Amino acid sequence: MISPLEMTALISLCSFFNAFILVSDKAATFNGSSSLILKAFGFLLSFIIALPPLFLLSRHRGMGLIECAYDLTGKFGTVIALLYFCFFMLMSLNTVTGVEFFLTSTVYNLDSQFLILTLFSLLLLYTLYAGLEPLGRTAVVIFVLFLIIVALILIFLIPQFNLEYLYSPFYDGLEPYISRIPVVLSQNNTFIPLFVLFPFVSCSKKKLFSVINTVNLVVIELLMFAATAVLGDYTPKNIFSMYTLVTMINTAKIHRLDSIHIAVWVLLSFVRTALLLYCACFCLKNAVPPRLHKYVIPFTVLLFFAGGYFFSSSYDILHLLYNTVYSGIPTLAAEIVLPSLLLMISLVRKKKNDKKQT
Repeated sequence: MISPLEMTALISLCSFFNAFILVSDKAATFNGSSSLILKAFGFLLSFIIALPPLFLLSRHRGMGLIECAYDLTGKFGTVIALLYFCFFMLMSLNTVTGVEFFLTSTVYNLDSQFLILTLFSLLLLYTLYAGLEPLGRTAVVIFVLFLIIVALILIFLIPQFNLEYLYSPFYDGLEPYISRIPVVLSQNNTFIPLFVLFPFVSCSKKKLFSVINTVNLVVIELLMFAATAVLGDYTPKNIFSMYTLVTMINTAKIHRLDSIHIAVWVLLSFVRTALLLYCACFCLKNAVPPRLHKYVIPFTVLLFFAGGYFFSSSYDILHLLYNTVYSGIPTLAAEIVLPSLLLMISLVRKKKNDKKQT
């Protein structure tokens, strides 16, 4: 079991990753102010797409999505568990390749994917064997450090704010927003680990979801406001807007905040990857016989290493992963389709039981 604070830190760090690596938009009609509206839209959308799993889990208290799958579908739950395993693997690979691309293309400009993957994989192997509780405690520390960094960014960038950049976000109508719905949907998949790990948290799940979502909205909106007020329309067209923003900070009181930014982002990305792989291992353990449980963690980490190396081997293959993740299809399947299917089965079963009793 982990505390609500630890779960809040874990899920929030997963969400904050989306502020560090933006899905760039080359369209001239998409301005910086539009990014602020998109984040608010994502806040509302996350409540909507979370309705199926929340309703399902409220009917099956003490269970997560995987337990519900086995309870409602029997052996077919293995298929659902494997589908979620694939989803979490895909999300973890998207995370680590995003960090690799950032470090090798923007920071160090050298070919070190193998070294980065090796270090990540070894640390992940240790973390997965340690369990969820130590990861949760680590996440709280990084969460606080991240909030401090956000506060410093806002404070030191105030003199560079140009409010003229904050012009009408609806200047070009709704078309730019409609085209970005798959991306917004994909960036709101960070709550799926919460729905899988519900049994590990002893508190009101709906309140926990609402608190986490609100915290995420406030922090990310503040970062996007700062980015837009300083970078203007360059914000949605630059993948690493936050890094560009931090490099513009130069005061007599603090130097090289960009180095701290890189360190915090790597730690944040590590926590996100570890949580996703923990969920992947949890799903796989439910899908395989108990005698194979001892092989689940090394198999998952090895698969993660191989997948990360494959997808980072060329830009075209990396772009394929990028397009798959941000198409919205994986999130649609994991957070809406499968939970809705389980919810329908639950409702039909209840209706049948009511008829038998009458």
